[in-house]
Amino acid sequence: MITDQDVRRGFGATPIGPSDLFRLVRDLPYRRPSRPDALAAIDECCGTCSTKHGLLQRLLAAVGIPSRLMIASYTYR
Repeated sequence: MITDQDVRRGFGATPIGPSDLFRLVRDLPYRRPSRPDALAAIDECCGTCSTKHGLLQRLLAAVGIPSRLMIASYTYR
């Protein structure tokens, strides 16, 4: 499992930034993990929209970047 310390260290390489975290989460295969939470996305290397959003929020928090999950709706015409 990836810890907050791993994220801050850059997974053993040079430190990574928010765009690197975004790409890491974006590139996870779209598939439903066995549990509907962010840690399952890491454990199983896959995620849905909601698990990927939760994972990105946790990773950003680990490097000191505050974020929040929001829902937006719109009318499609």
